[in-house]
Amino acid sequence: MDKALKILLSLFFLLAGRVFAQIPEDVKLTIERYLETLETNADYTQVYEDLIRFTEKPLNLNHAGVDELINFPLITPVQAAAIVTHRNRFGLFLQLAELQVLGMEPDQIRALAPFVNISPGLEDRVKGFAEKLQQGKTELILTTKRRYPDPQEIYNSDLMAMSTRLRYTLPGVFSFGITAEKDPGEYWWNKGPDYFSAHAAIYNFGSVKSLVAGDYVLSLGQGLVMGSGIGIGKSASVLNIKRSQPAVKAYRGVNEFLFLRGIASTLKLSKNWDFTVAMASNGMSARIGDTAGMGGEGFSSVDLDGLHRTPSEIQSKSNLRRNLQGYWLQRNGKAGNFGGGMALFSSSIAQSASEDLYRLYNPTGNQQHFYHGWQAHTIGRIHVFSEWAWLAETRKHAVSAGALVSLGKWAEWSVHLRDYAPGFISPYSTAFGNSNQNERGLYMGLKMNFTRKLSLSNYCDIARQPWLTFRFYAPSQTQDLLWQLDYAATKKTQFYVRYRYITRSLQNSDGTTKTITNYTTQLLRVNVNAAVTNNSRVELRAEHSFNVDGPSAGHSSLFYGEYTTKVNPGRWQLVMRYSMFDISGYYNRIYAYENQLLYDFGTVAFYGKGRSAYILATKPINKRLKAGLRYAWMESINSGDVLPTWNRRIFAQLIWRI
Repeated sequence: MDKALKILLSLFFLLAGRVFAQIPEDVKLTIERYLETLETNADYTQVYEDLIRFTEKPLNLNHAGVDELINFPLITPVQAAAIVTHRNRFGLFLQLAELQVLGMEPDQIRALAPFVNISPGLEDRVKGFAEKLQQGKTELILTTKRRYPDPQEIYNSDLMAMSTRLRYTLPGVFSFGITAEKDPGEYWWNKGPDYFSAHAAIYNFGSVKSLVAGDYVLSLGQGLVMGSGIGIGKSASVLNIKRSQPAVKAYRGVNEFLFLRGIASTLKLSKNWDFTVAMASNGMSARIGDTAGMGGEGFSSVDLDGLHRTPSEIQSKSNLRRNLQGYWLQRNGKAGNFGGGMALFSSSIAQSASEDLYRLYNPTGNQQHFYHGWQAHTIGRIHVFSEWAWLAETRKHAVSAGALVSLGKWAEWSVHLRDYAPGFISPYSTAFGNSNQNERGLYMGLKMNFTRKLSLSNYCDIARQPWLTFRFYAPSQTQDLLWQLDYAATKKTQFYVRYRYITRSLQNSDGTTKTITNYTTQLLRVNVNAAVTNNSRVELRAEHSFNVDGPSAGHSSLFYGEYTTKVNPGRWQLVMRYSMFDISGYYNRIYAYENQLLYDFGTVAFYGKGRSAYILATKPINKRLKAGLRYAWMESINSGDVLPTWNRRIFAQLIWRI
């Protein structure tokens, strides 16, 4: 019996010692000094436990009642009464130093600090939240688009593209939005708009870091499993290789498959721990049929274009329901963070096995269980980050890891390694790379700052697809190199020269055999953007590409000039661009970003021979109303054609802001 008692006492003191060791030294010292000064026969263990409890959940001096204050070990009854009287006369405490006006010594206030706080209670947070909402902005955006000539296909409705967006935003506090949209050929209203989206979101409200009901996007780790939205790819910003976004954000776009529909929240469990939970159910348009000839119903693929223009497209709208349950835990520290969790996708219809050889490893069935973990830490001048994921049904893995290194004042280096096994396929992956599945690659980037005005950026990316891909009946590979020299002559004048060298695989067939060959494309771009006056700018770009071999061997070129001006500053803004291009083939396409109306994004792929132009005009009608109009046209002729083709687009927009 004595032996058992000794063991129990030893375990008790061992555990108590461990708990006590976890307490910060300043808190431990405060408790020890308080206990030493007690001149009563009080239960020291009870007092000790009470103080420890207050380190986990501090006493709120702004909302505690008289009894709570009197029973608090470090506050006398007289001081408790003085705190309540002060609150009633002058309002809530804004900082602990105000306790000095009650006669408390600085040493006592410092001793109180680990056990009390003055954060607002629920009632004050609700009141403050309501007051902040009055600072938000409301806007209504009406956009109409029309393209000419009309397509030869017969659709159900007119060829207008229309969208209506209602937004209320207060950054970091609240967001509310409703979006309705139709594509050309779709009904605007068929038991509701063709596409409808809505959300309500709260941010930074007490322990709630974010709470979104409706449509939202998730971004966890490096986007291997949950990266809904659009991921950032390779660019001349060679250090931009890491995903860094809040876990839960409201979705405001018109893309019909990049979001999740349901409810999600990130809760702050403690100073360092966050917990994220998400539930969603999305309707998808799927191709449903016989399961690989076995007589069972299943879907082979999901249509991601969001078009519902014909009876067959309307019939397949939301014929598949995809559900999500997700749970994640993350710890945040001074040097970085780490976390992990799981995501379960389930579908109303099983995904069928495919007869296509390149889909041999694709997941099948009704469920997909993903387990993943991630970390991001800074060690001196090195920032390392990674994510590891595993798909239980296919037993396939994915890894995304990288580092950002400061080499001093004049140079920075980045490296990224990825290994996405064939068969690891997440519906919402936006992982870094050419593809987020069936790829192994190594990326290295370097930025050198020769002076404050002159810098050189370079990256080299080597990737390989270890298994077959669409239209490729053998493993393929890609080599991508870029150099860009930037010169900022002044704050308003920038100049850069870019050279890019890309080697890709291409499948050839002579009717009997299929072979894989490589073809190389070299691109040279010169771009200057300069201010002409205080209210106008000019951008000039010349780009030339050369295919060494492949189906479109030859030279291609693009030139454009763009002029931006503010007419009668504050009233009119005009953007005008004229482009000329001569592209030898489809595989030589040259891409260029074009200015669009608000909340639109446009990158045009030029091929063939021709010219194009657009003019974009925006005008504030009054303080609350703004109008925009964009007209664009293109004339081009492709190899083998006799007559050129004309395309025209007219976009109009009206924005009302409160």
